[in-house]
Amino acid sequence: MYEKHLENPLFNWANNDIINVINKLNCGNISKILPGDTIIWVNNDCGYGKTKYIKTKVVHIKKYKNFEEMFKKEKLKDIVSLNFINTKKKALELLNNNYKKSLINKYGIISIKIKKIS
Repeated sequence: MYEKHLENPLFNWANNDIINVINKLNCGNISKILPGDTIIWVNNDCGYGKTKYIKTKVVHIKKYKNFEEMFKKEKLKDIVSLNFINTKKKALELLNNNYKKSLINKYGIISIKIKKIS
């Protein structure tokens, strides 16, 4: 079982079943995650000192050199499931803004498809 931080708004979107794919840098213990593993996503950005949790099961993982490679190999709907992101260009811009280019080049990207569990 893994415990990983997930910031807002991603945490809220995952908690409300708006997204089911989490894209992160492929570094640290997240690089060891396998299908079938359990991840508890933690968010302590809720205000008033509260912490929230989402328990998920890993459905599958894919690893990429960078976001550009991911978009060349995958359909947009398999990468992001947000209604307001309707082009690969917009999604690529959003994802690349989350991480420093040097870190993406060093570690690559892991795309984790998740399913909420009780």
